[in-house]
Formats: sequence, structure tokens, C-alpha cells
Amino acid sequence: MTDTNSSDSDKRAEELRLDELGAYLKAQPQQSSEPITPSLRNVRLKTAGFVLAIAIVGVLIGSFLFSEVYQYSIGPPEIESSYETKRQRGSAFAFFNRVVAFSDEAVYEFSSPGYASASETFVSQSEKRVFSIELTPLPGYLDIVVTQEFPVSIHVDGELQTQLEAIELTRGRHLVAVMRGDVKLATYAIDVEGFGNPQEILIDLADYQAVLRVATQPKSATIELNGTRLGQGVFEGGVPAIASQLQIRAAGYDSKTIDIAFERGETVDLGSVALDPSPINTTIKTNPSSASVLVDGSFVGESATSFTLLPGHSYELVVSKPGYREHRAVLSPEIGKDISQNIDFEQKTIRVDVQGSPVATILLNGIPKGEMPLTLDVYPGDVIEARREGLTPQSKTVSEEHGANQSITFELLEPSKHAYHFAPERFTASGDLELIRFPPVGFQKSIGMDRDESISVEITRPFYLGATEVTIDAYRLYQNSVQGPDKHPMSDISWIEAVKFCNWLSAQHGLQPFYQISPYDVVEGIDTTSLGFRLPTEFEWEAGASFNWREGRVLEPFEWGTSQTIPIAFGNLAGRETAKIKSQYFDSFTDNHEKEAPVASYLPNANGLYDITGNVSEWTHNYYQIRRETNGGPDYLGPRTGFANVVKGSNYETSTIDEVATDFREFETGKRSTLGFRVARWIY
Repeated sequence: MTDTNSSDSDKRAEELRLDELGAYLKAQPQQSSEPITPSLRNVRLKTAGFVLAIAIVGVLIGSFLFSEVYQYSIGPPEIESSYETKRQRGSAFAFFNRVVAFSDEAVYEFSSPGYASASETFVSQSEKRVFSIELTPLPGYLDIVVTQEFPVSIHVDGELQTQLEAIELTRGRHLVAVMRGDVKLATYAIDVEGFGNPQEILIDLADYQAVLRVATQPKSATIELNGTRLGQGVFEGGVPAIASQLQIRAAGYDSKTIDIAFERGETVDLGSVALDPSPINTTIKTNPSSASVLVDGSFVGESATSFTLLPGHSYELVVSKPGYREHRAVLSPEIGKDISQNIDFEQKTIRVDVQGSPVATILLNGIPKGEMPLTLDVYPGDVIEARREGLTPQSKTVSEEHGANQSITFELLEPSKHAYHFAPERFTASGDLELIRFPPVGFQKSIGMDRDESISVEITRPFYLGATEVTIDAYRLYQNSVQGPDKHPMSDISWIEAVKFCNWLSAQHGLQPFYQISPYDVVEGIDTTSLGFRLPTEFEWEAGASFNWREGRVLEPFEWGTSQTIPIAFGNLAGRETAKIKSQYFDSFTDNHEKEAPVASYLPNANGLYDITGNVSEWTHNYYQIRRETNGGPDYLGPRTGFANVVKGSNYETSTIDEVATDFREFETGKRSTLGFRVARWIY
């Protein structure tokens, strides 16, 4: 061990101590001036040397007495005789694995060839006096040289290396792997010497390759092997001898993938690989939209629509929309070029002669054009409307289906007649509940036992009336707990229950309810502007029962006329079939049902209504008053209030002919098994 860096301050301290010793010697008493003989001179020199040695030893002893001494050991053992120390800071010197420090802190660096240097700090205020210093061998440095037959990646001990020069590795054995993607081509084991020494390994990829030859059509196609680009259009060269996927790609073409298991030293010649052109995305948009698009006569969708075509072919495109001129074109798709067409249609013009009665103002799309008759040049989809004060307007939409020259005739009607005219003759309200349309009517009708009174019936609002009584099946849609045969009339319900069914039925059709019902099931009012469902008025019921609309005459006192003989199979009354259970019945009539029958079991009357005679009696809207109002006015609804309601019609227990008459009426405040109902509603 050598100390190669004593400080200048230490040297000056040594010199100062020697100067002090010289001064001491000079201060000693001088001997008498005697002749100095050689022997005397020798004695004096020996004496001076002895004194000087004693002074130096004293200085050293003093240094030890007034300094800090530290002891250290250094490893590994093989460097104990070759290491060096270098003082970096503080006043101190080192010898024989000891450090003598004169300052509060001293720092020494320990080094040896092939090892990393280490520094140690010796502090006077620390109680530590013994130190163990271990030097670490320097790593080795590895250069990896790879030939360039094909791209590979190099991994050392499993870690990818981004640079292959001076790779720092610890001393010992390491594994070098040659990778092609996820495939390991080769593995090398190398013993790294360390101690900062460089080493080199050569990897010749020619030992792990096959040869590939391939050309492409088109020539612009890129050639890739396992995701690594080899070239464009043509490639001939080395490739790793592993199982691989060759991909050939080109814009506008379908890619092609070929699986190849390359063997070492093998040459694989694929010749020319041709790619198929990709289908061309074609988009057709029109203004207006929703036009029919046909390609070579086949429907492909409504605009806007997208489809694909093959390049290298020609296609006939036909785009059409009612009211517009047809668009025709030829599509010739090119490789890699999508097609997008925006077509603005040109409308067709249609000449329309407008006429009708009475004379009215004609409007085209809401704009007045004059009074009919007149001629208009219009487009498909235009709306032509006829208006006249006091009459219901009518409109028609122009369609090209009727040709380039058309004629429109308007017949304007009063609102009630118009509503009746355009309402369906029959419609189903719910389940099997069918209603029949009736127009306004006015007539005189005899009433009373002797037919000596008459009433005036005046109905100005067209209305619907149920063809049958409401069935259990129809009522069950409103209240699913109801029991009984589906087609039997719903009976044994109160007037308010029938009214609530009418409001429910209105709600099903989105109609304003006719009855205003309180939470306590009390009818607080009615809405005469409502077209919702309701019970028929007494006049409506009698009009349906006794006025023959087809012949325009009144049938009285019975549905079939004046004869008191009940026609065969005309209704469900108390006939001979009830003889075992009733004391009174029609001896000359049989209907085969002791109690209620399924609705429409018997023939309808002249107006198509079933069971007006027999089966069950029926609730009406009117409140009951003892004496009938003989001239209640148009669309008479009866008294505004009352404690009972009018019941019309006979039932399966009826056994007297007077009760079969259409003007027969009674009242009820509750419910009974022989009482049901049918529904009605205004059309206008």
C-alpha cells in the first residue's frame, strides 16, 4: 500500500518541527573555544544526530497523541497487496492499513485495477474506528456482431437490446438469444470475463435462413413476412427458416396471406402472386331522399343507400321517385376509388282540371288560385283544396299514378253530412264490439197503448250505434274479473257501471270522455262536444229500432211492423221453451233459449241491429220522466238530472206483446240480470 498524496500542509508541519529543533540546539551554551580535533568533531556530530532522532520520534509520538487513528481491512483478498489509496479531503496519512487523521474529517479513495473504486469517510466525532472496505469487480463489455441477411432482434438474458456495442454485463455466464418476431432462431451462452475487459460474439444469420422468391400483381403491392416489410412488387433474398406468414397487400385490392414453413437452406419460389381487386363502396344520395335505387334491374335500397360493386365491370343505375323524373346512369367502378353520387331530382308537372259543386275557392298548397272550375299545373304531392263558407273543406293530394293529365271533382257538404259521408260504415271498437253508422234523420212516431199520441224525433248529428249488446268478452277487457260465456250480453250492471265502461272505451281510442264522473261515481256533467262513447239516447235507440233507413219509413209499433204475431227466430223472448220455469209465456212462439242467448243469435232488423227485441233490456242515456217529451228538439238528450234512467227493449223474460213494442219504456235505479246495454257515439 502506498500513500501518493500527502498534502502541502503536512510537509510544512514537518519543516516547522525541524526548524524548532535547530533553534533549540543553537540556544544551548557554547563551549569554550578549544581546538576542534577530528575525534571531537565526530563526537559532536553523533551527539547532534542522536538529539535530532530523539526530536523526530518526539514529533511522531506527539502526532499520535494529538491525532485520530483508524484501522481498515480491504477485499477481496486478491487485491490486498495491489490496491492504492488516495486522500481526497482532510489532513491525514495512511500506512499499514491505518489512517492517521489530524483533521475532524478525512476522505480516502481505495482503488485497484479491474475493480470499481470505493470511498470511505473517517470522522473524528464518530465512535467507529474499524472499517471493512470491499471493492466490486468491474463488468465486462460485449459487442454483438450480426450479419444482415434478414432483420432480427437480440435479447440478452431475456431483455431486448436496442444497441449491440459495449453491452455492459456482470462477470459470469449470460444467454444471447436471436429472435425473429416471437420465434427464437438461436441461443448462445457466453462467459463474460468482467474486470472491464471487452469481448465480441459473431452471429452469422446465413446459418438460419432459407431463400424466398416472389413477385406480385399489381407491382405496387407490399410484401411482408410476419409483419416485417420485405419489399414492393418483387423480393428475392434470405428469410428466417421458421414457420411464417407471408402477407401481400395493395390499396384497392384484397390482401392475401400465405402460410409457409421455411427449412434451412431451402429455396421457396412462389412465382407471381395476383391480388383480387376489392369491391368498390358505392353511395347514392338523392334530394329529396327515399328514392328507389336499382342496379342492373335489382333493387338495392332507398336513398341514401350504400352497396358494393366490382371494378372492371359496367352497371346500369336507375334511381326513381314518384313525382320526379327518373335518373339513369352507367357506373364503371375503378380499382381503389369509391363512388359517391348526389342526385337532385327534377319534378314532373301534371295538369289537373278542377271542378265540382257548389262553386268553391280552390287553394294549391294553401295558396288561393281562384274558383272552380279551373286548370292547374302541379307537381306530384301537391295538395289541392276546395273551400266554401258553411261547408266542410275537402282536399286531395296529386299523384302521378293517374297520369300527366288528371281531373278532380269536389262535392262540398254540410259538416254533419260530410262527417257521415266519410266515416266508415262499420268499425270495431273493442274485441267483438262492432258499431254501425247512421245518418241524421227526422220522423214522427206514434206512442201509447192506443197509438193516439206521437212524438217528433229529430236527429241532426250522424252517429254510431252498437250492432249488438256489449258482450261479456268485450266488457272483460275493461274489467277482467267478469265471469260468464264470452258471447253472452253483459248484464246485471248498473247505469253508472255502463257509463264508466263508455269513458274507458273513449280513452282506448284517444277520445275526449263524454261523461264527467266524480270520485264518488256520480255523473256531474256531460260534454256535448265530445265524440267519445256513451249510451244511446232514447231517440237514437228508437230510430235504430223503428225507422227503416233503406226504405225511409217508420215501422211501428214493433220492429217488424204492425202484426202482433212475432216472426219466427226474431228474438229471445219468453216462449214455449220457458213453460217449465214460467207461468206466463208466448204460447205461439219458441226461440230455444230459456235465458239469455249469445248476441246475434237471431236475425237483425232492417238496420242491421241485433237483439233490439228480446235477450236483455238496455240502458239508455236519458234520465226517466213519467211523461215523455213529445217535442224535445234536435238531438234531445232527455232531462238534465234524475233519480232513475230509461230502460228500453224487451228481454228473455218478456211475455206480453205490449212490452215488445219499440216505444215501450221503463226505468231502473239499480241493476238486474235481464238488463244490459249497447254503446253509441256521435260522428260529428
